[in-house]
Amino acid sequence: MFPSLTKNLAIARRVFTLEGPEILARMAWSQFRRKAGIRKGRSDYPQNRLWQEHYNRLVLAACLLFAKFRKATCPTIGFALDGREASTNAAMATLNSLVGQTSPGWHLTVIVSQPDDYEKLSVELASLPPSVQARITLLTEKRMAEMPVYPWASFPVAGAKLNRDYCAAFFRAFSKNNALKLFYGHDDIINDAGERSLPFWRPEFDPVMLGETDYLVQTATFHTESFSLEGALSPSAVTYGKIRPRQTHRENMVLVHQPATKALQTPTSIQQIQETTEPPRDETVSIIIPTRDRLDLLRKSVEGCLEQTAYPAIELIIVDNGSVEKETRDFFNTVSDRPNVRILPAPGPFNFAKLINLAAREAQGEYLLLLNNDIEVTEKNWLSAMMHFARQGGAGAIGARLWHPDGRVQHAELTLDVLRIAFSPFDGLPASEVETRSIAAYTHDAQAVTGACMLLRKKLFHTVGGMDETNLAIAFNDVDLCLKIRKEGLANICCAQANLVHNESASRGSDADHNERFLRERAYMRRKWDKELRQASRRYE
Repeated sequence: MFPSLTKNLAIARRVFTLEGPEILARMAWSQFRRKAGIRKGRSDYPQNRLWQEHYNRLVLAACLLFAKFRKATCPTIGFALDGREASTNAAMATLNSLVGQTSPGWHLTVIVSQPDDYEKLSVELASLPPSVQARITLLTEKRMAEMPVYPWASFPVAGAKLNRDYCAAFFRAFSKNNALKLFYGHDDIINDAGERSLPFWRPEFDPVMLGETDYLVQTATFHTESFSLEGALSPSAVTYGKIRPRQTHRENMVLVHQPATKALQTPTSIQQIQETTEPPRDETVSIIIPTRDRLDLLRKSVEGCLEQTAYPAIELIIVDNGSVEKETRDFFNTVSDRPNVRILPAPGPFNFAKLINLAAREAQGEYLLLLNNDIEVTEKNWLSAMMHFARQGGAGAIGARLWHPDGRVQHAELTLDVLRIAFSPFDGLPASEVETRSIAAYTHDAQAVTGACMLLRKKLFHTVGGMDETNLAIAFNDVDLCLKIRKEGLANICCAQANLVHNESASRGSDADHNERFLRERAYMRRKWDKELRQASRRYE
């Protein structure tokens, strides 16, 4: 009784604060979605975008009204627009999107390089109401030192159109978090006809991905005291070393509509990784491949590791789970003649976690690489790229980017939720779409990576207790391992520079073929990691 009373009082207290309108609007939206049958997910962007925007507008309007009632002050964002290499029309498109903001907390500074551009924009600005003109500063390149400075700064590109609720969303985030230093959201591409496409759904604050591309600056508002800014028009000089996740807010809505020419920087290549990778050390990687016959798959995997992998220090452990075919036994006899290959007998019922734990105890390497027998090596530097990240401080499990044989993405991380426990959010994405508008294009912090290809320190594997061979014999043992690693404060990383082909479930079939056992293991994961799974499910909301 008393816990319920305490919970209800806490909810009532929140309703009568600035969060109140948001809570009520969320409840109304949830009821409407259920009745209308609207599904949530990135794949539903074209269909559900307008409904989601109406909902966001309802929430923000309620918050602004409540803030006005409480006489709350909205901080001013200093938008800096570099118009030196942009047309007058592009600059005006961004300006007009600010003029239509539902919250007045903005000031715009436009820098132009030529006197003619200054005159053209001056004429355009003269037609605006005086109250709007007061929020705009137009400067030539020579007068950049006169640029007004505000505690909050944002750097939209010329031609970008801001969501009309951008400032309102920032105000709401600012009101809810006194420690806020960084505010950002999602964006999409808009063409000259006003058609929107290719949304880029940004993850939570991710230092790993920031090492490859500044995915934040295009939609972000920064607190200037928390960042190093070399001049107000140098967003590339923003550094994130001082920021902490609790000081950030990711708004789960499309905040900026980018011009069609704008994209994130190119992902780091394997060549660039090699240039920055330390010289090869004596750190041996023990590659563990469990198998039971299926020589057609195993041979490709083993030959790929031994013949097509550039990383020199490899120990290959093939865990034989009761192979009976003569061809397989002959292959074992042949390949075991190599000094760095061992066949580890492990007969009995198939228990993936138990097989991995057995091999991990026998492994002599400083690192363990869990590898399915249906993985094909397609590039020589895949393991070198993974080791580059595995050596870094704070690194937990390192996963590769896995592809279907037909060239579509299979795994670029595992995303967690309570219903499915884990799923691959990029499964089926064509290679042509893995460009600069997808997180799958970049090395990034992942909630979990698949055990089909997972690299980690052997000491860490044993520290967290290895895989759970009692409760998770086959399904979700890799997810459980990744969650235990995250509990140690380490980051699981998907390495986009390591690409392999995965014939998923080719050797055993799908988990749907073992339904009773699968349901039991899923139920165990829900009991053990309920809180973590619920928190993780908000990553891509």
